[in-house]
Amino acid sequence: MNSKQSIYKIKSYILNLQYYFRCFSSKTLDIIGKFLSNDYVKTAIVLLLIVFLSYTFSKRIAFGHLRTVIVISLFFLLAAASISLKSGISALIIFLPFMAFIRRYIYVYSRYVPMDPILIISDIITIWLFGYLVIFKGKEIYKLFRENKLVKFTTILLFIFILQMFNPRQGNILVGIGGAKYYIIPFLWFYFGLFIDKRFVRKLFFTIVVIGFITALYGLKQTFLGFTPFESYWIEQGGFSSLHLFNIIRSFSTFSSPSEYSRYLLISSILGVGLMISHRKNYVVSLMLLVILFALFVSAVRSTIFFFLIAIVSLVSILVMRRNVKLGFLFALFLIIFLIALIANISIVPDVNKYSPISVVTHHSMRGITEPLSEDSFQFRLYLWTKVFPRELISNPFGYGLGILTIAAGKFGGYRITGTDNFLLDTFLSTGIIGGILLLTILFIMFKRTLYIINKKKDIFIGTILIVVLAYLTNSSPGEYACITLIWLFCGIVTKEIVECGLNRSSK
Repeated sequence: MNSKQSIYKIKSYILNLQYYFRCFSSKTLDIIGKFLSNDYVKTAIVLLLIVFLSYTFSKRIAFGHLRTVIVISLFFLLAAASISLKSGISALIIFLPFMAFIRRYIYVYSRYVPMDPILIISDIITIWLFGYLVIFKGKEIYKLFRENKLVKFTTILLFIFILQMFNPRQGNILVGIGGAKYYIIPFLWFYFGLFIDKRFVRKLFFTIVVIGFITALYGLKQTFLGFTPFESYWIEQGGFSSLHLFNIIRSFSTFSSPSEYSRYLLISSILGVGLMISHRKNYVVSLMLLVILFALFVSAVRSTIFFFLIAIVSLVSILVMRRNVKLGFLFALFLIIFLIALIANISIVPDVNKYSPISVVTHHSMRGITEPLSEDSFQFRLYLWTKVFPRELISNPFGYGLGILTIAAGKFGGYRITGTDNFLLDTFLSTGIIGGILLLTILFIMFKRTLYIINKKKDIFIGTILIVVLAYLTNSSPGEYACITLIWLFCGIVTKEIVECGLNRSSK
């Protein structure tokens, strides 16, 4: 009996403690809430934060740590802009094309460092925005995962990417974490695309065209007027062989490489053509597009010029498909044959002055367009696709790891294999046959459903988005962060359109 009474007393004490704790907690939270809601308190907190940051920044500047000041300032600026999904997406889309330029500009005040903290700012903001989606839109994402094949397949692919972070074949975990920057972080933008409306999408695309125009102007400045001292310093310290073309340096504008620059121009030019078709009297877009196309030609990255021509053929075919799908396919086939015949009969390759930028880029571009099969770069790619890729895939069909084909492998001492300069094929090597087939399945479903939407809704803009996705993924390699984030965002936008049309449910 005594033992029962003692147990009863202990339980009562515990219940009383819980009651008092709840009362204390609720009263404390009420007091804190009222305290923080006071305008004077808010002002005091902001002033204290400004004083603290001013002291920190002044101290850093005094000791020559300007990089820290710029990185922290950019982080707070982007974090403040990311109070909502749309504003966060807009801020990152504006920031990413200029990230490499800001990094190079810091070299005016600070020395070159191979692993700059400015490179992870956008990653942190992206994870923050994805966390916002999971918390506030988690039920909707789960519902889409259950009901839609595309969302289900892309989510499974994301988990494969995460598993491949830990693949021992790439060397060590740091290589896998580095690979996550180029695969997993951009992939999260797919989910962003599921929750933005069409009006915002069109504004976003116009913004991308404007950024393409600005970066095109700066790239042309580099070609004809030369590089700034801090850009010359970067070329000397961190540049690579692909920058050199005869006796000149390729333009890279505000990006990290000439290839990323040219592919951003490719994306913005295709979107510009799509906007022109949708709004025929948009003279501003037409003028910007002319500058972008000229810069694309002068960039002397011939594969992007070729894929732009293919994209235009595809867009014209989509216009025909709006009336008749079969006629559109036949028209596309006719245009491709006509384009090949036209190129085969063009033999205008001007002589080259190795010290003249316009002479070098014109010679290089025209030779690649008119004589593509005889180019060493094409022959090398053909060798990679037909010899190296099958050999590496057969050697290890389960994947070599997420970071094996990225610069993370070189920076963190991982193993290296030869890449294919093709995102789709590189995905097979990094994630194995399962990951590669899953990616191809996702793109096939998108392509098939988009054709149905074009035929049903006569919407050319959704077709333009898919052309951008296919043109980029077949003409790129992992590492072009400003571009690949856009591609996965576009995939999410296409998927949302498919969902709204009631297509591709799991039950079907």
